[in-house]
Amino acid sequence: MYGAFRRLHPSFPIFHDRICLLYRAGVHKTRAWSALKEALVTYGRALERFT
Repeated sequence: MYGAFRRLHPSFPIFHDRICLLYRAGVHKTRAWSALKEALVTYGRALERFT
């Protein structure tokens, strides 16, 4: 799936992490920035279901 987080190799460990998303007013809002932000928010919301 394009834009989704995925494991790079099956031998890498899996662990839950916390994500802190901060807003910076001066950031250039590029497509890459938007894609990263949406991926982090989606991933963070998915983690909430496991805690």
